Amino acid sequence: MGSRCVGRARGLYLAELGLPSLLRRQGILDLGERGFVSRKPNTRQVVPKEDGTWSVKDPNASRASSNHRTQSEAAERARAILNNSGGGELTIRGRNGQVRQKNTVAPGNDPHPPKG
Repeated sequence: MGSRCVGRARGLYLAELGLPSLLRRQGILDLGERGFVSRKPNTRQVVPKEDGTWSVKDPNASRASSNHRTQSEAAERARAILNNSGGGELTIRGRNGQVRQKNTVAPGNDPHPPKG
């Protein structure tokens, strides 16, 4: 792989990646304080649709990852997606659009781990 794949503190040097600035402007990648790129946390949201069904969405995506008849089916699929992609944060919204539940799917990094 050579010098193009040198990892450094959760990221890769921007010059080594050759990424377009478009990714940074869209908030997909973030330029760290030492001049390297770190990936945004992996998140999925379960949101209601107008027709009464439920969607699993990546907050940065324009289209849904999947659509389901019930909220529990959508939440189950969102957990599977996060688990397959290395873990992350799952947000479940109610019919009114308000956050109903937030979970960290392992091996994600829980921002509020339990004490003890």
